[in-house]
Amino acid sequence: MEGNKEMRPSARTRSAGTRPEAAPPEGAPPEILFKPVAAIRLKVLRSGKVRVTAPPDTPESYILRLLREKRPWIERHLRLFRETRPVEREDEIRTGTATRILGRQLYVVVKADSRPSIVREDRRLVLRTPVPEDCDAVGRQFRRWWRRSARACFLETLDRLYPVVGRRGVARPSLRVSPMKTLWGSCGRSAGRITLNTFLYKAPQSCIDYVVLHELLHFLHPRHDKAFRTALTALMPDWPSRKRFLDHETVLGF
Repeated sequence: MEGNKEMRPSARTRSAGTRPEAAPPEGAPPEILFKPVAAIRLKVLRSGKVRVTAPPDTPESYILRLLREKRPWIERHLRLFRETRPVEREDEIRTGTATRILGRQLYVVVKADSRPSIVREDRRLVLRTPVPEDCDAVGRQFRRWWRRSARACFLETLDRLYPVVGRRGVARPSLRVSPMKTLWGSCGRSAGRITLNTFLYKAPQSCIDYVVLHELLHFLHPRHDKAFRTALTALMPDWPSRKRFLDHETVLGF
């Protein structure tokens, strides 16, 4: 869930591929991907890259016109990303490494112990391991714990919010947790599955609630249209502020 917009193009035949040469009015050339999608998606990434994903039959002239029309929106998101600082990225798990869990900053403490474990103690995340000097082993233990903890948190959230769509006849979806580069979550309607970004566990619970509700509502409203936004606003009136936090207080992976 970076800065993104979705639009429908006019139709023309074009083979799929990547076309990086088209540029917005100013700045670095955008990345243009042609994929079998229903609508054009325009994204501004924290790295400063502008990415357009479009159906294979989209005319290049349409994409260039779209980039010119959306220039103020693109520049606004680039400015916000320049002005906000990303949350820590854990390049190495060792004593003193900063991480963030459910919106709260914690510091890792690695201790020698014959029995591996990871527990939260106030503002510390205490990792006990028989091999404290083995950075690779410590990192693997941390990532396994993270995946288990994130999944447990997301399952609890899904169980709590599912009745919102369950009473409308939607079967309870399964949950997949996986690292994702540009999305916090996605909805696989045909598969009956929600996928959540592993690193969403860094965000406050209010933001996790927003992402889960967002994906659940896609089982009723597939597109980001007026009906979808109306339903989301009725259930979570402050969703725009939660989304802004996710977009601009970016939670990076390890």
